[in-house]
This record gives sequence, C-alpha cells and structure tokens, in this order.
Amino acid sequence: GFVVTHPQSGTYVRDFTREGSGETLGQGLHVKKTIDRQTIESLLRFRFVTETAAARRAALRIQESDIGYLESSLERKKRHLKDAAVQAECDYDFHRAIITISGDIISRLVFQSFKPVYAFFAELFYSIEGMPEASLELNLKLLKALKRKDQDASRKAMDNILKFAEKKVYEAVKSEASR
Repeated sequence: GFVVTHPQSGTYVRDFTREGSGETLGQGLHVKKTIDRQTIESLLRFRFVTETAAARRAALRIQESDIGYLESSLERKKRHLKDAAVQAECDYDFHRAIITISGDIISRLVFQSFKPVYAFFAELFYSIEGMPEASLELNLKLLKALKRKDQDASRKAMDNILKFAEKKVYEAVKSEASR
C-alpha cells in the first residue's frame, strides 16, 4: 500500500495521509521508526476524544465482570514492571477494554485497527524510567472512578492518563531527535 503503479507512467509513492490506513501507518513506523509531528498530534487528538468519552460512558455500563477483567489486567501490569513489551500489551488491553465497556462499536473497531501504532508508542513510553509505575498509579485511579460509576471522575482520570503519556512521549521524541 505504500506505492501505486500506473501503466506507461511509472510507480509513485502514495501519500498515506490521504490514501492510507492505520495499518499503513503501523507498517511505516515499523520500517522508519519515526513519525512526523502532525501525525502524532492527530493520533493523540483521536485518542483523547475517543477515550475520554469512552471512560465516561463505561462508568455507566461497567459490570462486576468488567471490573474483574480490568483488575486482572492491572495486576499483570504490576507483576511485569520491568518488561516494556508486557507493559505495552497490558496498557493496550486496558484501554481497549474501557472502549469495549463503553459500548461504542465503531470506536472499538477503529482503536483496534491502530494496535501496531499503539504498540510502537507504548513500548517507547514504557522504556522511560519510572513510567510503568506512574502509569499503573493513573490506571488505578481510573479503575477506582469506574467502580464508583462516577462519569466525570472517570473522564477526568482518562484525561490525566492521556495527557501524562502525551507529555512523556513528546519529551522522549524530542530527546531522541536531539541526539
């Protein structure tokens, strides 16, 4: 999906921002190991809008079985604080579960399509000193708000999670670029 060939004309690199998908973006990250600032900002905006709304809705819909699932996901995260890959998997699973609990099918499908992109940034995030512990603490605050079925506190907790991660990813990307 990176190029298109037109007979008697040539082969052209596609503009993934116009013709690509989450899969194309994931493949590009895998190859280039970098992403432009506009794409990062768009991705973070998408996550912010989607996930804060999902956390709010999830507070209304959450069941005991959902709470048990989220608790076990966070327990696994806690047991593997030194493994960035496991942290990234647990983080994706936790956020996907929140969106699933919210009942928004389209948000869940779109979120799932960005899993390779998510994994790329999550592994970067979890390789930063202190981030696994800080993230776990923020996740536990969200879980506490969800257990209380507090919509506003759940939305705010997700807001805090995403803003914290955004700040740390930008710092890491900036630090990497200056090397």
